[in-house]
Amino acid sequence: MKKNKKKEILFAYSWSAPSLILILLIVIFPILYTGYISLTNMNVYHWNNYELIGLKNYKDALLVLDNGFIQAFLVTILWTIINMVLQLIIAFLLANLLNLKRLRLRNLYKTLLIFPWAMPGYVSILLWKTGMFNSQFGLLNQWLAKYNIGPVKWLGSDGMAFLCCTTVNLWLALPFMITIMDGALQSIEKSFFGRSNLVTKNVVYYDSHD
Repeated sequence: MKKNKKKEILFAYSWSAPSLILILLIVIFPILYTGYISLTNMNVYHWNNYELIGLKNYKDALLVLDNGFIQAFLVTILWTIINMVLQLIIAFLLANLLNLKRLRLRNLYKTLLIFPWAMPGYVSILLWKTGMFNSQFGLLNQWLAKYNIGPVKWLGSDGMAFLCCTTVNLWLALPFMITIMDGALQSIEKSFFGRSNLVTKNVVYYDSHD
């Protein structure tokens, strides 16, 4: 019995070994290598001839206030909060719209929503940067020109760049969020909606007769 169990364990590990090696190379190794680089002075000027400097990078980032780290950290927190709130609200509303009984071509809309998610990230970024946000021949400025509005430098300031990056991030992330919420809504039994409507009607009826 013990030999059979050992064979089964070895057989399972042999089948899972390729995926484990792939995870090691793609996920674990970059994390460990990034931690190692943070302990060196590697940069553009010291790409090959770098040296170990210990925790100096961490001291400079945390103790020196004018190095830009604190500002970048706060902007990252603001970015995360704004994007997560917008993603949850917009995805919830669109998922509910896709589950309306009267909505026609529902499956077609769901299929079209997958395209931004399936599109490679660099292609989407290139599409938005050169096709939409370009100050000379971007589509947004072409539309504004029809209303006699001058060209806007969409990426010319920190605030505008933040809004543009948020738009692109929503474009990339919303399809996945909508798919998750749509699946969650479809997993709810339809009888619950009927019961909730019945309870609502009863509450309205009793309130009107009080």
